[in-house]
Amino acid sequence: MHIGINLWTTPSTWWPSGASYAADFAGDRYMRDGEPVAANAAFGLVRGSTKYAADGSGSFVPFGANIAARTDLGLLVEPASSNMLSNPVGLETWLTTMASATPLPGPVLGIFTQPMLVTDTAGNAVARLRHAMGLSVVAEQSYALSFWLRAGSTPNVGVIASGDGGSSRLGIALPDGGVTTSTSGRGAMTLAGLVQPAPNIYCAQVRWTPSYSGSCEVAIGPGTGVIGDTVIALGAFMEVGTRFTSPILDAGGRAADNLTLHLPEGTHELTFTFADGSTQVIAGASGEFAVPTNLDRAVIRRVVGVAS
Repeated sequence: MHIGINLWTTPSTWWPSGASYAADFAGDRYMRDGEPVAANAAFGLVRGSTKYAADGSGSFVPFGANIAARTDLGLLVEPASSNMLSNPVGLETWLTTMASATPLPGPVLGIFTQPMLVTDTAGNAVARLRHAMGLSVVAEQSYALSFWLRAGSTPNVGVIASGDGGSSRLGIALPDGGVTTSTSGRGAMTLAGLVQPAPNIYCAQVRWTPSYSGSCEVAIGPGTGVIGDTVIALGAFMEVGTRFTSPILDAGGRAADNLTLHLPEGTHELTFTFADGSTQVIAGASGEFAVPTNLDRAVIRRVVGVAS
């Protein structure tokens, strides 16, 4: 039996008729067995590190260890991960090649403290601001690269991963995310998505599978090959695997979110509604239910349980 989220119509309550459990994370209100309860009676969360979650404005809010990363969008639940880049937002430590870098005021979105105006000074499509060597990749292992940027003088950006004497590169059109150029000299590189969390701010989500093992660098530039063209670099993150997660600023990485729902007695069918409006159903949940960290989406707006 499936109970739709559009049943939230009972005039005297905020949860849907027939629900045995409800957690409205975006609204910070909770119910068990038909009675409103406090947050700690509805769920518990353990996470051994700080993390950052975006709010409705696109800005990132810090949350300490064991504090649920809940904003007006909902609750962010993610697996453990680490960022391979030692200076993901410290762009003053990055190097230039065939380009100049001019510091701009920060922070942007709360965490990008050293924005850089990157200008092509050589008329070359690989003019770039690059994270110095110091990380290694493994052949045929997939990596998730998140390049954060603002559009500059041209609605384009070039992103690069290089090493072993060659590079793979994408040219990306803004704001539609069309791929204008693509080279795979050091392994396949694909654009998984172009996210726009705030006006004129983008995150280019790129998957790269290097064809070699060894040192590498990642870089960002205008990507047009025209002298004087610019892009504003904000930062970058590199994770092992194919999944893109929230920004990781701490050298020790980010621990997993261990979310437990305190369900009433019996078994329940749970409907998870995510920040983008999509849903996922998990049947047969009971007791202290451990929510998986590999749900279809990471930001849970609400959960509704119906006795089954």
